[in-house]
Amino acid sequence: MLLTSPSAGACRYLAGYLRVLDGIHSRGHSQVTGRDKPPEFQGAAVAAESGNSRSVIRPEESARELAAELLGRRRSDLGYGGRRRKAFARDRGINDRLLTDIENPQQGRNYLISSVQDIARVYEVTYESLVAVLRGKADELAPAAPPRPAPPSGAGWLPPLPGAAIAAARPYADLISDRLLELALDGVAAPSGAQVFGPGSRDAGTWDAISERWPLRACVWLMADLQARESGAAREAEGNAGLTPA
Repeated sequence: MLLTSPSAGACRYLAGYLRVLDGIHSRGHSQVTGRDKPPEFQGAAVAAESGNSRSVIRPEESARELAAELLGRRRSDLGYGGRRRKAFARDRGINDRLLTDIENPQQGRNYLISSVQDIARVYEVTYESLVAVLRGKADELAPAAPPRPAPPSGAGWLPPLPGAAIAAARPYADLISDRLLELALDGVAAPSGAQVFGPGSRDAGTWDAISERWPLRACVWLMADLQARESGAAREAEGNAGLTPA
């Protein structure tokens, strides 16, 4: 069976993530819950960010002012109007410089896809609507649906992710788990990446690379977190749509 190797970005992401799992394994699978980006997770987050370094959003010049105006209004709606942008950035855990750049647009300024995803998250709007506005294809931002709550600390084994990341990844984890159940009912106990994600996809290669080393539940959440960090649009642009929640 011909399998596609993981992309360079995915490999860098995996290197950081596996260091996390190594540390957790050495501590007897201790849980990390309810904390924002613990130190051992930061390496994986930085690695994941580096994987998107070549993917950018190039706004329409005529749309920059509208995007800035709509984001300023949205910030006010969230209780941080006027000059409270620094407080907004601090409370939302994002670099104030990024918010300053997009609220005070400069001609020719492009944005990493990962940065636009972060902006959409902190302003609580959908990534798709923000991209549409930046590209001059829409004149309104769509509020994002509230994320699913993270499971309580007494819920049993949890992946090595902060609570917010668990909530973001859960729809993808549920979808992957459903697919694994379908395969198990068909008698496939140890499926290949091609069987889970489709032959030739990058996710298939990534799954094969990690499933030889880590237990199934860790692989499910690793893939779910990786998918949650990449929007549907970003994944489709790289031919890596994989399993995507409806």
